[in-house]
Amino acid sequence: MNEASWIAVGLFTLAAPLDWWAVGTRNKAVEYVTKPLALVALVVFAAVADASIESLRVWWVAALVLSLAGDVFLMLPRDLFLFGLTSFLFAHLAYVVGFVSETTFEIPVAVPAAGLAVIAAALLRRMLAGPGMDPKLRAPVVFYVVVITAMAACAIATASLLPAIGALFFMGSDALIGWRRFIGEQRWMPVAIIVLYHLGQLGLTLLLVV
Repeated sequence: MNEASWIAVGLFTLAAPLDWWAVGTRNKAVEYVTKPLALVALVVFAAVADASIESLRVWWVAALVLSLAGDVFLMLPRDLFLFGLTSFLFAHLAYVVGFVSETTFEIPVAVPAAGLAVIAAALLRRMLAGPGMDPKLRAPVVFYVVVITAMAACAIATASLLPAIGALFFMGSDALIGWRRFIGEQRWMPVAIIVLYHLGQLGLTLLLVV
């Protein structure tokens, strides 16, 4: 860890909890600053950290930049859900390409993929039948679930603890987003979504240095 990467980590540890507070208190003015700032910090970290897998860096930076775009789309008062979904879809594809091309799988990807697919399919079935589901979103949502499931399966298959936990947190965050939008909302969901999301991205990013 060099000095610049420590500064990036410090910025993330400041911005992320502030964003959790902003989401919980519905302080949009603070959220509009802290939500993108947390991802900017991770982008900087991925760009400057002393990476244990140097060739992985470009894919992680791409995934985080695309995630940053998705954050902005989903944060704005307009309904830009499809744009956000598309941004995160490409972010997960970047993660998948990075995992497949630049890491070593300690267990077959098919093993975690099978278990995750069962859970994802059950949740997806509920969402597709939910009262908030727009028929135009069915295909993009199905495709997205397939890709994020593949990403999480790859992360688990590396047998690296932090990225595996991060990927599962990311899936949990997205599952709550889908439930909230398509089935029904609970008051605790917004904070849970953002906490799981930030911890998920952090876990994945730390693969660069573990």
